[in-house]
Amino acid sequence: MGLINHKPRSGICSIPSSSVKLTFIVITTVKNILLDFAYPPYCISCDIDGEWFCDACTNKVLNRSSFKGSPDGFVDFFSLGMYSYGALRKLIHALKYRRAGCCLDSVGRLIKRFAETHILFQQLMAKDDVHLYFVPSDELRVRERGIDHTKALAECIRSIFPQLTLHRSLIKTRHVLPNASLPSNAARKGNTKDAFMVAERAFGTCLLIDDVYTTGATMQACRSALKKSGAGEVYGFVLARR
Repeated sequence: MGLINHKPRSGICSIPSSSVKLTFIVITTVKNILLDFAYPPYCISCDIDGEWFCDACTNKVLNRSSFKGSPDGFVDFFSLGMYSYGALRKLIHALKYRRAGCCLDSVGRLIKRFAETHILFQQLMAKDDVHLYFVPSDELRVRERGIDHTKALAECIRSIFPQLTLHRSLIKTRHVLPNASLPSNAARKGNTKDAFMVAERAFGTCLLIDDVYTTGATMQACRSALKKSGAGEVYGFVLARR
């Protein structure tokens, strides 16, 4: 009996990436529709039905948006508003502690609206060569929370401004304590000193992302790591400032 030569079914092994992306988009869309049907969205701030963060709360956040000046070393520093404002604080808590990835669309809408009204931020986003970095989360806390919120925030910003180059090379060199648990600014600075490095050469204009700016110890330590790796101008962006 002669041997039968079977040719491999190449179509099974080489599915076009565009088809995979389309399938993923369709599955994600259907999943979100089913979830919205089973668990209708409501504003996490004021409980109004319809969306996870309503237009009224979005407008209130942006109307309270303010600048407190740029911390030392940063060319400019941007924030959506103050952490003391309840609606913005609830949005951050939902994303960070309740694994509410559904809130990323609301965060993106806030950032878009913010960009429309802040000329300096518009000018930065219009530059051709801006490199996006995010403060790395603690791996243990990511496992506990089920979400890497700073990475998700950076990816959200990158989706709004696709000309930005997103880097994942800013890393922690050691474990640090939560700064909120430390009693003084000096203790927080010591906690984060030399705790970060960039795994590749940094260059050009950099935008550093985090969720909340309190004393600035973590952001300053990350800014120093970027500068040591060759970064030029460093800007900062957070959702809220205390």
